[in-house]
Amino acid sequence: MDTGLTQARNTANDVHAIIRLMNEYSWALDNNDWDELRRCFAVPMQFLASTMAPVRDVEVLIAGLSSRAGTFAHRRHMQSNGFVRVDGDRAFYTGNMMNPRVQAEKSDHEFFLAGGYYRNEFIRTDAGWKIAIKCWQDVYSEGGLPPAMQKAGVAGYGSSAFPRVLDDLVDGATFGVVDEHASDRAADERMRVHDAIMRIFRAADGAQPAHGRVALAGNATGQIAGKTIAGADALLAALDGKGAARLTHITNEVIDLAGDNAEFASYFFVVTARPEGNAHTGGLLRATLVRDEGLWKATHLALDPLWARGEAAAPEPVHPIMLGAPLAVDDPASDDETAVVAQLHRLIWALDGGSAERIEPLLDARARLETGTDEVEGRAAVIQHLLDERAQTQLRQSYLFNPVVTIEGAEADARFYMLTRRAEADGAVKMFGGRLYASARREGGRVRITDLRFVTDFGPYA
Repeated sequence: MDTGLTQARNTANDVHAIIRLMNEYSWALDNNDWDELRRCFAVPMQFLASTMAPVRDVEVLIAGLSSRAGTFAHRRHMQSNGFVRVDGDRAFYTGNMMNPRVQAEKSDHEFFLAGGYYRNEFIRTDAGWKIAIKCWQDVYSEGGLPPAMQKAGVAGYGSSAFPRVLDDLVDGATFGVVDEHASDRAADERMRVHDAIMRIFRAADGAQPAHGRVALAGNATGQIAGKTIAGADALLAALDGKGAARLTHITNEVIDLAGDNAEFASYFFVVTARPEGNAHTGGLLRATLVRDEGLWKATHLALDPLWARGEAAAPEPVHPIMLGAPLAVDDPASDDETAVVAQLHRLIWALDGGSAERIEPLLDARARLETGTDEVEGRAAVIQHLLDERAQTQLRQSYLFNPVVTIEGAEADARFYMLTRRAEADGAVKMFGGRLYASARREGGRVRITDLRFVTDFGPYA
């Protein structure tokens, strides 16, 4: 048996388990499920945040969180860009987080948006992976905090008490561990393709583009907002955040594999902190990668902005589907959890693009749809209802976060957080937040979506 391949598979399973634990942590926190939240932590534990005092006891943490749980009607710890390094019975995670919050009682401080990154440490226990150290660093915020939550003297982003240090996240020793053992399991290779893209954008956001160099081919090219770029160094320079407090949230990934070649497609949502008001922009990211001695490297990156805060970025309505949607509709080689998530990502791509032809093969013939006001049954009726609602907007991007999938035999249930940027008829771009619940069934190696339920929790906000 190839021990290297076996180790790669075990590591991939650990990575998926840790990312799932992070997603479960967010769902528990946002829904005030303190028993579930307690289950996520090891004993002892540490909770370190740039916006609050250190906590070293999970009961103290839960008491503090529960005491202010009623402040917000809705809060969503939306995680993206997760990267995991496993080292025996210890593991390290870094990822971005966007946290929209809506006050329970409307006031001048009704809506608040914060974002930053996690740097967490995990230990393996008899009950599975647990969070041993959880570190949170603010990068941007906007809107008003309730007076009860405003604190003086809290160390913020870039302060001497909580310095902006990304070296330990992105340097070659800890962030980009190269595994030369190619895997015969598609889910493992998708994880590595994901890691390559995350490395590039983590390094760019951290104003240390050279740390992303290992994930780019020397002759890499790029297309950023219509501008052509040639060469890895020039591409890294174009992506460089140049010291700005910026986070690129990457979601809705679909990865297609063909031997030593891969196509990556995702949505992106960039927030750049500015004194005069944060800048928001979003659109599509596509990349072509090749596997070189076990390491995936991007040979081409294309970023197509579709909207900016306040208005659509494109002069004419541009739908994601028109720019090239993910290639494959089905991938029977995927493990069940990966396949379910990928099918829901493909559905959102097709729905945002207004394409009945791409929605149809993703749905079961007896598919059901539930919204806040309607219930629809049958694939054709579901597609028509979805597209009728989609036709009411000029442009829409629905970002999916925090997937949690439960598998039982051939049946699967999934839940996601969803953040939608929608351009109205007048071109104004508004933000909505909610949840997507879905069920799916695997038949003959194919995954089909059987049930969809969309829940809107808040919005619209600018």
